[in-house]
Amino acid sequence: MGAVINYAVKSGLVIARNRCRRMLRVYTLGELMADRAKKPPPREPTDLDLLTMAEVKIPHMLENIAVARRALELEKQYGGLEDIEIYRAHSEGRLMHIRLGSYTQPITSMAAIQCRVVLEFLGLGTSKKEPCRLAARASRESGDIGIEDFANVRGEPLERMTPEEALKLVPNPVRAELAWVTTIHFANQRLAHATDDYRLGGRSVRPHLYNAFRTVPMLAQQAFEERRGSLVGRAVYSAPERR
Repeated sequence: MGAVINYAVKSGLVIARNRCRRMLRVYTLGELMADRAKKPPPREPTDLDLLTMAEVKIPHMLENIAVARRALELEKQYGGLEDIEIYRAHSEGRLMHIRLGSYTQPITSMAAIQCRVVLEFLGLGTSKKEPCRLAARASRESGDIGIEDFANVRGEPLERMTPEEALKLVPNPVRAELAWVTTIHFANQRLAHATDDYRLGGRSVRPHLYNAFRTVPMLAQQAFEERRGSLVGRAVYSAPERR
């Protein structure tokens, strides 16, 4: 019955239309509510998932973020409309002739999304009550991987970061918080949705992106890589089940 897309209630019965079979069926209201209450069991990351996240995905994202910081520096130095040529090292022949902005903007956009991923991995997001403030993520979706899925070399589970803990690890915490929050909103709103841009108000976010590209790798290095100590997944060190 998971394919039901609309229904009408009449005399305690539910007349539901099935999306796939294009047919009507009558259910009691209790049957419908019980069906909707059923949830699949939560998905837990495997050891391979943890290994890939720690040794491949996180380092790859941090490298991309560092490249994006350099891309913003190039835009500031030359302007986005400047023509550039791209060559392959130690070989002849031009690979690409393109406007600088057309090359750098996809890099910075992807890095903004990856900053959000890293912050969420560490347990950080934005506050619903105060959108301009950083907040701790209370829960995760099924299948998500977070810092709490890892342990250090002594077998002690790593904890999700609180905003206060995270901001102590970077210089100028007030600017860093604004940069991280702005980058999250930029990734969620301007990049992921066609919206009225009400959170950012049409303002340029480049200074905040640059600061996020500088501080998020710094945070990840101290909050995850140094605390973890070495390659370790939850199963190896018997870290607790996801809370």
